[in-house]
Amino acid sequence: MDDLRFQKKADELENQTRESRFLKGARLAYGLTRAVLPAYAHPKSPHYFTLPQLAACVLLAGHFGMSHRAMTEWLQASEQVCEILELPRVPDHSTLSRTKQKVNRKLLQSLSRRLREQM
Repeated sequence: MDDLRFQKKADELENQTRESRFLKGARLAYGLTRAVLPAYAHPKSPHYFTLPQLAACVLLAGHFGMSHRAMTEWLQASEQVCEILELPRVPDHSTLSRTKQKVNRKLLQSLSRRLREQM
């Protein structure tokens, strides 16, 4: 009987410490993009968001099968992901679309593959 209670308690603790796949994905995507992209695409860009922040959003949208509009809504509902990505506010869907066009397609594919491997 005590063994059963102990196992149940151990399972509860494991579930509490296990990170959600969305948070893990955000952490990995942001780490990958920070490692390979410059902070800003252009010195005179508005600097509301860094290029790695936006590229991580595009990467996550692709990984979880979301449109840019859905990604924006998801970010609005997920304060923890925004904290991980260090977003001062949620980017607009058109900003994500422009970022996808701006970042080299082969680089995004490579980052996406690495994200899948690490998840």
